[in-house]
Amino acid sequence: MLSGDEIMKYYTIYEFAQMANKTPQTLRNPDKRGVLIPHHKGMNGYRYYCKELASDD
Repeated sequence: MLSGDEIMKYYTIYEFAQMANKTPQTLRNPDKRGVLIPHHKGMNGYRYYCKELASDD
């Protein structure tokens, strides 16, 4: 079982964009170029990001 520190929270592109003070479209463009790749995509096609992806910024 994972401890509270090991559980990773995933954010939708909208939530992640708000945290980065960007628009969702701004994040989609680097995704298409392979610069900012989401952690995973859901079966619904939504992109999911984690805070670790923003740490390089």
